Amino acid sequence: MKDLFSKKTVFVIGAGAHVPYGFPSGAQLRSAILDTDGNRKNEILKWSKEKNLPSKSQDVDAFLTSFQNTSVTIDQFLASRREYDFIGRCMIVFALAHHENLIDNNKAAEAKQDQWYRSLMKIIDDSMRYDPSGSWNPAFITFNYDRLLDFQLFHYCKEIIHKGNPNNREVYKWMESRFKIYHVFGQLDFLPGQKEGCDGREYGSGFRQSAPSDSVEKIRTSYFEIGQDEEFSAHCAQIREEIKKAERLIFLGFGFDEFNYNHILGIEYIFKDFSDMPLKEVYLSNIGLGNLTLNELKQIFNSAKGKSYESLGASLIKNDILNQEFNCSDIFRFIS
Repeated sequence: MKDLFSKKTVFVIGAGAHVPYGFPSGAQLRSAILDTDGNRKNEILKWSKEKNLPSKSQDVDAFLTSFQNTSVTIDQFLASRREYDFIGRCMIVFALAHHENLIDNNKAAEAKQDQWYRSLMKIIDDSMRYDPSGSWNPAFITFNYDRLLDFQLFHYCKEIIHKGNPNNREVYKWMESRFKIYHVFGQLDFLPGQKEGCDGREYGSGFRQSAPSDSVEKIRTSYFEIGQDEEFSAHCAQIREEIKKAERLIFLGFGFDEFNYNHILGIEYIFKDFSDMPLKEVYLSNIGLGNLTLNELKQIFNSAKGKSYESLGASLIKNDILNQEFNCSDIFRFIS
């Protein structure tokens, strides 16, 4: 796998990629939010008071009723129901924070035989050995609020590449020169040293080291019309530029729902004009994806307009998604 990063590689990471590590899928996150009890409601009201927001118990009940009456993800719901923005972000933090436990995360992945972060770190190790200058510069686009990706990359770089450097900020600055990480909808909090001037919160520390309401502010929500939010629009534009520059595109645990796939990533729009794109390879895990979705993906990636497609001589999707199941670890084995 020494040459994996010799091509500009972009990873798109969905909730399914962290399910083996004990985190909920999008559907499970929805269920966890709808299971809100009285204690959680009281905590949310307390957080609202800290932020001088006039939330009442009836507001939390109204949020739960409205969310229950839909079949969409929490991201989609908050994109259209902005009046529930703060309550919704509180719900996300409550539902996810306790899943950040590295020992439990690794045990779960071992049990499911999908410890794909080990494969990723092996690739980084090989890339550092063959190209120490770091010209490979991969990008990670994650739709997950949790910080497992950041934590895994940081501690590998700190302990292996930087020999245990105690200055977290120095390690992160080095990482920023080698990787680009985009949390599409924000994250539960920054890790210590991840952002200049921010104390952050240790992975797995729950809410012991920082105010819970501070974590809520790190969650980012969208509008259905991206142009309504200039900051989020700029954020999405950066993400789409990464996809346009990719020579190799790898989807891990990504569900390909219309909202994230087109509204956020703009895949179909991007692939309508493929002629100037350097993309040569697409790989994707397909656990839980139906045949209809898989056939649509084959159509989009393998029948796009543009002269460059003809020169490929083969389909862009390199793993046989219609006849074989691929989890995230399988993708790395297939590439190697």
